[in-house]
Amino acid sequence: MESMTNHEGYSEPDPYNDLTDESTEFPDDYGPGKLHPVHLGDLFCGDRYKIIRKLGAGAFSTVWLARDRR
Repeated sequence: MESMTNHEGYSEPDPYNDLTDESTEFPDDYGPGKLHPVHLGDLFCGDRYKIIRKLGAGAFSTVWLARDRR
């Protein structure tokens, strides 16, 4: 996975670069200003929420189960 530099100058993986696996429904729909890729185990909101599994997807959204780690 390629890296990109965040606003604090730290290098992070580019989440839009690794979207070619078979589990991605429509890879062209992902990117800046479009959908954001989510993977099992991803952490959000300062590592508070951990993605557990995908609950479902529709025309306008995808619903993920996340565990609150606090």
